[in-house]
Amino acid sequence: MATLTYGHTRSGKWTASGAFLQIVEPALTAAGMLPRGRLADAEGTSQDQRAGIDYIISSADGMQTTIASRVQWHRDWGTFSIRYRTERGTMSELTKRYRSVIGGGSYPTLTLQAYVTQPGGVLLNAYTIRTEELYRHIITPAADGDPEHFTLCGCCGSPTWAPGGAQFIPVAITEEGKAKIGSKSTLVACGIEVVSWRPINAGAGLWS
Repeated sequence: MATLTYGHTRSGKWTASGAFLQIVEPALTAAGMLPRGRLADAEGTSQDQRAGIDYIISSADGMQTTIASRVQWHRDWGTFSIRYRTERGTMSELTKRYRSVIGGGSYPTLTLQAYVTQPGGVLLNAYTIRTEELYRHIITPAADGDPEHFTLCGCCGSPTWAPGGAQFIPVAITEEGKAKIGSKSTLVACGIEVVSWRPINAGAGLWS
């Protein structure tokens, strides 16, 4: 677990974890998008490695909320970004989360996507969705029952490559996201509940 000083490691490099802890989590808690409670970083634990859980919030009433978080810089894409294949080409969180959802395994309560202006900057926007609802909507399994054989819904754009070699699937939340990734539809248009830090006009799926 990195030691953070205003969102940086001791080496001075800003991290996505630092941005979440210093910028994203306080703003979303204040807005009521995340519950109040004791926040634990699950990085490197079995919950992280096996279930994709990045953070755990333990509330005073005994309830625990687990979170899968992704933070990106510079602009709000209006999408969730889900890792599809690792740098080595193996299947990643997309199929792992879906198998956990349909098989009764462990997975994060919420999936969170946040956008920050720049390392050390300010929050542009953030979205949360219940993980089960997201994965049940975007994936239709093939008849052969193979978890690696499936089709994606029209909210998904074409796979994109990250600098490190991993492959990601963008999922459009708003009409802006749809225009940016070239998808056929959006989560908002499909009636999927997504909570946004910046208000959305739900009728059109556009920023209000």
